[in-house]
Amino acid sequence: MSSSTSTRGRAITGKSSGGFGAMITPMLRPDLFGALATHAGDALYELCYIPEFGKIIRVLRDYDHDILRWWDDFRSRTAFTKPDDATLLMTLGVAACFSAREDGTPELPFDQVTGELLPEVWRRWLAERLAR
Repeated sequence: MSSSTSTRGRAITGKSSGGFGAMITPMLRPDLFGALATHAGDALYELCYIPEFGKIIRVLRDYDHDILRWWDDFRSRTAFTKPDDATLLMTLGVAACFSAREDGTPELPFDQVTGELLPEVWRRWLAERLAR
């Protein structure tokens, strides 16, 4: 399959996180893509993640306020057998990508006891999102 050498002849598309990639790639490399399409591309973290933090805090009460204890439990049983598993897994995964410590430990952008947003960590999440 041949590819167009013209920017006008090249497009990119994606869904969810791939949709985010489809949005920012042409912004970062306008010399490569002339068009983009995104389906539910990730954006506006303030609206999609912050509302989940309170729910996560409540669930983590059962794990001594420690998402890594939840992670140990999650890996020890059949996956997605508890109602909040998907939300916790998504948040832990995003933390692993955007706010891992030097040793690789994911750092959540909020205090796991109080739920208070940790501005320095939250800024790292937002820094990864060019589409806002």
